[in-house]
Amino acid sequence: MPTDTLHRLAYLATADHDQANDFVRRALATNPGGERSELVTELMRLLQNELHRTAQESFDELDQILREDLTTSDQLTTRTRHDLLWELKRTCLVRTLGCISPSPRLAFILCDVYGATLDEAGAIFQVRPAAVRVRLTRARAVLRDYLEQRCVHFDPDNFCTCTGRLGIALRKDFISSDPVHPTPDNSHRGRRARSPSDLYAHLPIIQPPDFHLGLST
Repeated sequence: MPTDTLHRLAYLATADHDQANDFVRRALATNPGGERSELVTELMRLLQNELHRTAQESFDELDQILREDLTTSDQLTTRTRHDLLWELKRTCLVRTLGCISPSPRLAFILCDVYGATLDEAGAIFQVRPAAVRVRLTRARAVLRDYLEQRCVHFDPDNFCTCTGRLGIALRKDFISSDPVHPTPDNSHRGRRARSPSDLYAHLPIIQPPDFHLGLST
């Protein structure tokens, strides 16, 4: 199983490449050479057992970082702006996930991003499928309530645009001025999402260049 898939799931859950790297290393070390489903199970159980029981930050805290007056980034080159806008979209959406408590967050990542069924997720989390459904419904509702009122990727008329927030994100170190090199496309623009599930399932997340597990993939 490609390690970038495991890293994608871990990064969505933690919003931190170093933490994601560590979780993936440990999942692979626990079951070296494991099948796809076994490795995902190892990873998700590690995340379930070790993530804080509460959200990493609040939506209010996230708003305080980014929802100030619009700023400009005219001094940036077109290429640099493209990479930074991609980085901002990814970082903002992953940090938004971090505002949800871990249980519904992991259910959303496993089912709506990875594509596990409720039965499969229930077996991984060792709960009834109905409990996974409750967590998943909660995560979708919270994400929709927050993003549909703000994010331009849901509604072109919304006030929060990546272009308008880029200067704030750089000034407050929300993103690095030297972003991880993204896929060479306009993924920061994207199409209008139909739902939180649609938005996150099509969010390109890549592993950083220095991500080396030293294990067979």
